[in-house]
Amino acid sequence: MDIFELKEFTDSNKYNAEKMKFSIFHKLVETAIELTLWIFFLYVAIWNWMDGLMSSFGLCSGTSWVNDFI
Repeated sequence: MDIFELKEFTDSNKYNAEKMKFSIFHKLVETAIELTLWIFFLYVAIWNWMDGLMSSFGLCSGTSWVNDFI
């Protein structure tokens, strides 16, 4: 008595191989985006943009490092 049929086994192997390929591709793209954000200081730019936006609505103080907990 076979636990798995041959077709079910090959389909499962194909699915797992595709899933692994997609996972590797996803990690590479994710790493490339993360490196781009760090290398070109885009995190800093986004932080400063949000600080300016929030200041224009009066949601934070004039100093960028002051927050609700201090």
